[in-house]
Amino acid sequence: MRYLIISDIQGNLEAMQRFDELSNDFNRDYTLCLGDFLNKGRSYDESRVVDLFRKMPNNVGIRGNHEEYTDDSDKLEIHNQFFLNGLPHFREQEDLFLFHCSRKNPLKYLERIEDIREEAEYLLSNHPDTNFFLFGHTHKQKVYQVDPSNPNSGHTFELPGNEVSLDTSKKYIINPGSLGQGSKRSQTFSVLDTSLGIIRHYNLEGLKKIEFPSKTKKTSKEK
Repeated sequence: MRYLIISDIQGNLEAMQRFDELSNDFNRDYTLCLGDFLNKGRSYDESRVVDLFRKMPNNVGIRGNHEEYTDDSDKLEIHNQFFLNGLPHFREQEDLFLFHCSRKNPLKYLERIEDIREEAEYLLSNHPDTNFFLFGHTHKQKVYQVDPSNPNSGHTFELPGNEVSLDTSKKYIINPGSLGQGSKRSQTFSVLDTSLGIIRHYNLEGLKKIEFPSKTKKTSKEK
């Protein structure tokens, strides 16, 4: 399965239009948004952001903390209010678990490796058969490899680089960063291909189209 993953658009229509243009011809099974479509519903552009997402193929979304303001917004079209209000705060999708912020402690930002390890232990205790945990909220593009036998330990660590090969014996916690915050260099998204065993990171700066290998790539375990 191939997943195109975004999060924290925060009402940035220009970034969403650019992403839509780049991804239009990209072959994926699902388009995932991990919450914060809006910047608290303060402009009419935010409703257009939701419209663009809803037109994307096989779209699957969850609520972020900014979606808590939808009922107070007079800028969102009513059909988009219904759409956002109908989204869950977390969900399972195939071999994935989607959530916006920490499930163990929603007030804690998952930035320190110690917090990631605690979160990994909590997630695996509740979802032992899930292999990929996707979250947003921090605006930082990250991949963490988790040892399922000992998640709250040094065996859970960050994997650097823009392309990561997957070990099928491990679990992964993935954050695509923020599509809507900062400059184009820091406006990011990710692709997870479970068939090829690859996670690849992108940003909007200088990106003409999304390219992905067509041949099967060996995982780190197979090398």
